[in-house]
Amino acid sequence: MTTFGKINMKIQALPQLQKRIETVSVRESYRHRQTLLNKVRNYWIGGVLEKISSPAISLSLEERLDVIEGPIGVGWETPEAPRQILPQGTKAIDLFDQLGKGRSLLILGEPGSGKTATLLSMARDLLDRAQADMHQPIPVIFNLSSFWRREKKTFADWLVAELQGQYQVPSQIARSWIKSQELLLLLDGLDEVTYMPLCVQAIAQFSQQYGRTEMVVTTRLREYEMLPQRLKLQGAIVLQPLTPEAVQEYLAGAEMAGLNTWLQSDRKLQELVTTPLMLQAIARAYEGMSVADLSALDSPPRKHLFNAYIERMFTRRQRGEQYGRARSLRWLSGMAWRMEQQSQTLLLIERMQPSWLRLDPKHKLTLPFWQFSGKENTKAYQTYAIGVKAINGLIWGLIAGIVGLVAGNPSIGIVGGLVGAASTKTEPIEPVEALKWSWGNAKKWLPLGLICGVSGGLTGGLFWGVVLGMSGLLFSGLMSEKLEKTTVPNEGIWQSWENAIVFALTGSLLCLMGGAGLMGKVLLPQVLSLPIFTGGVVGLVLAMLKGGDACIKHFIQRLVLYSNGDIPWNYARFLDYGAERGFLQKVGGGYIFTHRILQAHFADLAIENYLENLLVSPNQAQGYLQRAHARAAIGEDSRALEDYTQAIALNADLAEAYGGRSLVRYRLGDYQGVVEDYDQTMQLNPGLAQAISYVKCLPPSEQSANNDKSSYLVILLKDEFGNFGLFGTWFAKLLLILKS
Repeated sequence: MTTFGKINMKIQALPQLQKRIETVSVRESYRHRQTLLNKVRNYWIGGVLEKISSPAISLSLEERLDVIEGPIGVGWETPEAPRQILPQGTKAIDLFDQLGKGRSLLILGEPGSGKTATLLSMARDLLDRAQADMHQPIPVIFNLSSFWRREKKTFADWLVAELQGQYQVPSQIARSWIKSQELLLLLDGLDEVTYMPLCVQAIAQFSQQYGRTEMVVTTRLREYEMLPQRLKLQGAIVLQPLTPEAVQEYLAGAEMAGLNTWLQSDRKLQELVTTPLMLQAIARAYEGMSVADLSALDSPPRKHLFNAYIERMFTRRQRGEQYGRARSLRWLSGMAWRMEQQSQTLLLIERMQPSWLRLDPKHKLTLPFWQFSGKENTKAYQTYAIGVKAINGLIWGLIAGIVGLVAGNPSIGIVGGLVGAASTKTEPIEPVEALKWSWGNAKKWLPLGLICGVSGGLTGGLFWGVVLGMSGLLFSGLMSEKLEKTTVPNEGIWQSWENAIVFALTGSLLCLMGGAGLMGKVLLPQVLSLPIFTGGVVGLVLAMLKGGDACIKHFIQRLVLYSNGDIPWNYARFLDYGAERGFLQKVGGGYIFTHRILQAHFADLAIENYLENLLVSPNQAQGYLQRAHARAAIGEDSRALEDYTQAIALNADLAEAYGGRSLVRYRLGDYQGVVEDYDQTMQLNPGLAQAISYVKCLPPSEQSANNDKSSYLVILLKDEFGNFGLFGTWFAKLLLILKS
């Protein structure tokens, strides 16, 4: 056959080859689709919905078109026109289906009203349809609380990162699904985003680019109504307070008979039980109790109710290891407080960062509240940093020492250790969960690798040239990626440990063989000894870079937290215990509190426990001063004012108490008191007076709405000459009087 004939046959075979490639691509996409559907169902339906919605609670829905941005030119004659109570029994999925292709829905409600449960109920129905019909979009649940922790990324980029991190979808597949608009986005917790307006803009830009992508968004009603810009969606519903009939239906049964009877006769308790969360909490707290037992209790406010719920969960049947009430409360409250500070709802043990060591409520509340920024290095963080640098320096010194021993200069190990310790970054902790080779990255590094190899060869000989060139090629081409399956707590760190051990054992064996050959200890030609030894050194370095570094940081962080009593040694076992008690829910390899409000309640307990133990002696002014700082830091301004006043009564020369009270009085609107206390601060401690003149003294929630008042007014006391003179004082007083 001629060359032309062979080429013609290959051209004719191209369509068949393309068809085979497309078939393989379709099969792979189908496999990833089914895997994602199974993970969403296992994580959210089996792991969350079926545990929080049994038995089901009947919710009433109100259609609200006035809370979304409608088409241009569409308006409402009266505020009541776009509002409509839907027929009893109507479900959110029913309204969603009526919207047609490209549909989008907003679900609003008060805290604990069942927004997440409603979203998950929709997800269950949508998953059934997607698994039965390949043409249906893929419903995926995302928690929006993590959106703005990934800065300078579009909403589509954030979706790709979440699909990789939470569901282990390869980025190429994730991007193709987004581009082809095959996903149905179920976005939970818009109100949990730090900057809601920016998130709304990002969603709007995404919708404009991917107009056929269907989505559902949940958020709290009050926070959403304060936004300057509304979401441009097709429909909106507001979850209504529970009706008495719905409450009685939920409490039907012998175990709830006493509670049901008591509830009908207690109006205050009826006013409290208006959301599914509170109904479930009170049912769990008082299940099986008689009317006589219940009548002896006070009508509980929300705080008392959650405390009763917690106590009830501790007295229920026990399985597995026991940790005790006191320790469990301390660990759960500390965990919740740190998660609250980082706007975090899902805890993955392998993703715990060293910032946890900075987030110590005792450290924050011990400082004067105007000095705390969240970036201070606590003693725990300093201990962690020293430990990480010391161990990394030791290991890098050993690796450099091995090279120096073979090269005839063992002192290289000391230099390598010092350089390794100095260059070690203490954060972030990035587990290496899986490894893959990337020729693209390797090619990008190739020119620099050649330069390093040639320069190393010219300065140190062939040995260093080969070491530098090969090492750079391997380091750049060997990339980490997410695990395809994460269902075990801390699996990322365990996988990183396995990677490090494999590289370390292989590298050690090769270094031993190659080094012995280079040093003449065994009969091995140098032409073989050099590459073997080089491979061993590269293996040891890879053991650190591709897993070892993350394991060292994670271990030292856990050790410091354990030593401080912040977590137990086996953290995963305790979190499983918390899930069995009903405080947490296990989602894949991570944990969430059973509700956002319960997480906030545990976070408050961390502060309360500290405040209760703060006053060693009621006659010590310093104790009242510290408690005043603590209360001011958490926004309890009135009670902080009382403690500052008591501290001053016990010690009239305590300048810090006057300064703190002036700031609290400013937040309370007592501008005359501001000037009086500031004058006292100036007389007792001019340096402190100057320091607090520039304090951002409003809470974050108020700063966004009161930007004109976000700085303390006595900043005006600093005149143009940099001194706090009489003229500046009287000028500030005049402005304060005019403001009041």
